[in-house]
Amino acid sequence: MPGKTLGMLLAVTCLLSLTLTAVQAEEGTLLRFKFLPGQVETYSLQVIGEGQMELLGLPNDREMKSPLKIEMSLPLDLITDEVDEQGHARLRAHLGALDMRVIVAGHNIHTVMNPAAGTVTVTADGNVLPIPAGWVLPIQGLENMVVTLTPQGQLAGVEGLEQLPAVMTMGLMGGVNREQMLALMQGQAPLLSENPVRPGDSWEQTLTFPWPEDKPTTAVTTYTFQELETVDGEPLARLALTSSLELRDVPLPEQVSPTGASGAAGPPPGGKSRNLLNLLRVDSSGEITLPLEGGYLHSADLDVTLNLETTRATSQDPQASARKMLLKDLRLKYRLTPRY
Repeated sequence: MPGKTLGMLLAVTCLLSLTLTAVQAEEGTLLRFKFLPGQVETYSLQVIGEGQMELLGLPNDREMKSPLKIEMSLPLDLITDEVDEQGHARLRAHLGALDMRVIVAGHNIHTVMNPAAGTVTVTADGNVLPIPAGWVLPIQGLENMVVTLTPQGQLAGVEGLEQLPAVMTMGLMGGVNREQMLALMQGQAPLLSENPVRPGDSWEQTLTFPWPEDKPTTAVTTYTFQELETVDGEPLARLALTSSLELRDVPLPEQVSPTGASGAAGPPPGGKSRNLLNLLRVDSSGEITLPLEGGYLHSADLDVTLNLETTRATSQDPQASARKMLLKDLRLKYRLTPRY
């Protein structure tokens, strides 16, 4: 009798377990990040890009057209410092040394940025290049930059962003300020499901960027819950995503050095500028995987196509109005993988 009773209990337990599993699968799963204080994850980010770069309206009416190749690697650690009652987590992003190679116009440009040492080294065809004084800002703060994430994966805040060197903040955007850069970073953050979802379900993330002020730009990202998979015994949700963003006629701040010389970092004396980011279009697609029961993003593979057109026109140099920089169909492949 005891054996039969035990057998019946096991049968009932199994049946109940299967029933609960079926109900959970029917109702769906809420995809959320669940952070634990002291949690540490290590990642390796690799970026490979290829496209076409054009510079028009150079002195003596010259033009430059060249294939563009980019290779970049960056190790990083994410460490959870604290989690509030709403599930918002403060994460320290400990960055390793960024290593980037750019091949354009027959030149091989190699950049190494080491936040721990506070150094930036740039070589072109093996020759070390001097870094403009206005571009070399303290970057030690990047070693432990703090970000705040919501349970849905949205970027709620960044501390240490002001420590980014000018060579990065100017970058392709030509002078985006801190608020604009934060908004753009928020636009790249995943928004997990606000409602329970099952494999096959899709949902959208809509973001409005605060510039230009007269016509804010809206970007829409569509997520599709593709399937559940298991890696090393861990259940993972695999999501596909597509996204599109287009900015037009965005005024950019003048690039002025602390000494007033044009071409380096810093705002213009009057805050006015005729520099325009005429067109920035970014199309993204790819996959991300994350632990079903919470935790950090497990891995990501994204293809990003970027088109950029800028026109430089200033009252000091009216002839510069014809100068343009174009990046055409620059395809970037991002791969984020865990390091063990």
